[in-house]
Amino acid sequence: MGVEKEPIDRLLNEYKSPEEAVGKNGLLNQLMKTSVERALQVEIELPRERQASFEPRLERKGETRFSRFDNEILSLYAHGFTTREIQDHLEEMYLTEVPPTLISNVTEAVIEQVKAC
Repeated sequence: MGVEKEPIDRLLNEYKSPEEAVGKNGLLNQLMKTSVERALQVEIELPRERQASFEPRLERKGETRFSRFDNEILSLYAHGFTTREIQDHLEEMYLTEVPPTLISNVTEAVIEQVKAC
């Protein structure tokens, strides 16, 4: 499936600088966000599983957070990022808002483990 160049050229003509097109609030991020939102509106049908042997790939049963997400938060925290800086970074990378309480919960859990050692 190819992408028509004419609509893209029309969109890009409205932007005067590269930052307006690919910056934080630029066209590229807007297109990505819109595409993801529209893709998520598709109704997903899951078959009924009688033996309960299905194991999700992104998140294990009973987990409330992604471990990769936690690891990224901890890595940024270890490098001296503030909660707000971590929040901004994750929003820019994943195009989603991350509440500061989630970041605090992740970092506090590690601090408690370190104190226990």
